[in-house]
Amino acid sequence: MTMGEFWEDVVRGNGDPVTAGTSRRHVNQVLPAKVFIEGPLRFGPGMGLVLGASIGTESMRAALFDANGDVVEVSTGGVGTPGEPGKRYHCLEAEPSQEQPSLDPASLLDRLRRLCFLVLEGALTDDALLIGGKLPLLGIAVAWPGPLSRGDKLPTGRALRHPEWTSKGAKSVLTHLSDAFGLEVERCHAINDANAAVLSVAFDQSRQPKENRGRLGETTLALRIAGGLGAGTVTLTGRQFDEDDPLAGRRSTFIHARLIEGTGGFAGELGHWLVPPEFVSEIVRRGRPHHDDPLEGLAPPPDLVCACRGKPGCLETFASVRAFIARMKASGIDIEGLESGGRARSSVMRRIMLAASDERQLRAQRDIGRLVGCSLSAPILMLNPASIWLSGALAVPEVKAGIEDEVERWKHVHRSTKPLRLELVSGPFATYAPARGAALAVFRGRVYRRLEDPTLLQGLTRPIDAEFVQALLT
Repeated sequence: MTMGEFWEDVVRGNGDPVTAGTSRRHVNQVLPAKVFIEGPLRFGPGMGLVLGASIGTESMRAALFDANGDVVEVSTGGVGTPGEPGKRYHCLEAEPSQEQPSLDPASLLDRLRRLCFLVLEGALTDDALLIGGKLPLLGIAVAWPGPLSRGDKLPTGRALRHPEWTSKGAKSVLTHLSDAFGLEVERCHAINDANAAVLSVAFDQSRQPKENRGRLGETTLALRIAGGLGAGTVTLTGRQFDEDDPLAGRRSTFIHARLIEGTGGFAGELGHWLVPPEFVSEIVRRGRPHHDDPLEGLAPPPDLVCACRGKPGCLETFASVRAFIARMKASGIDIEGLESGGRARSSVMRRIMLAASDERQLRAQRDIGRLVGCSLSAPILMLNPASIWLSGALAVPEVKAGIEDEVERWKHVHRSTKPLRLELVSGPFATYAPARGAALAVFRGRVYRRLEDPTLLQGLTRPIDAEFVQALLT
């Protein structure tokens, strides 16, 4: 919005408007603390920074996020990663490791710590981010592969395979983070990667122009399709004007957005939906409904075994990087960009699949989308979402098109309602969506919901200096 529109939205606690001059005077008082920065008006590092990270089946990423929900741009110094042309950002990606899911907690956290503190080391040389020579860190937030139990934050499922993660007396992932990073447990945060991805989407939706913002109770799904398949669901519960709370109607819908985690934190495990054999047979029989014959030289989807029960049939054994690679190998199709031996490197698959030109590869991608589309009929009919967003290595146009092939399975029920949007998470930092969502969860709980608290900044951040980082690295 323009600056003029911004001032119109600024009101006192009793709902009365505040003049632009009064607002400007208050803003000027806090500019030295870098709570706000001008040109245009934005949250500054004085509102706190969050180190967001994500752990995949073999990928690992870390970035520094500000209260605007953005990856922080490098101003001076730093080791930043290129993003937009001519700019660098405080974010890094580790070298992919196919052994990552099998690592014990100490080894995995050591790998994560070294990546994160490379980001922090760079940020500590960026004068624009420092207050009193130190970095104002709210904490670290990590998006984990697979669900986390809601009460004790223990990883469940098979994404992290080392027994120390789930053995009797196992530590919470929050305790692991606290031990590895030397931060208080309350400054360490953990969330499932699919849930983190949907929070990132919900944040962007809440910041749309007024006429495009989510309506009261609008539901969004986000699918993360990569080494496995998971889903996150959020409802943007923007509140109507309330005489007892005159600011309610002006608050961002993201502040009150409700993430549907389930009773134990296991909601969204769509990858373990059992695919009916007739759906697979239909895909083998023809490429799209009422179109095309099966492609010569393309093998049927493989009968892979799922880690959850040691049997075939789960959706992610057909709709994942592993499934795609297995089908290509069974078809004798080489995929440029994979390591020798053709092992599935999910961290490079998005680039490979976007560059694919072989008709058999494109059909296999579309088949994945069709199977996902079949599985979506139940949650769509149950939740009636306004939009579905695809993220991860398999969030590519052909997979999206395959899902659209199956809309007739649910479209007839909602024919008179708002059309369902199906979108790809895109942009230069699309691969950082889980890390961003994890960071936004921290900002929402510790900053956005406390903006009316005059003691907001007292004790909120942990000032980090180079000595702190070096001690942990060594």
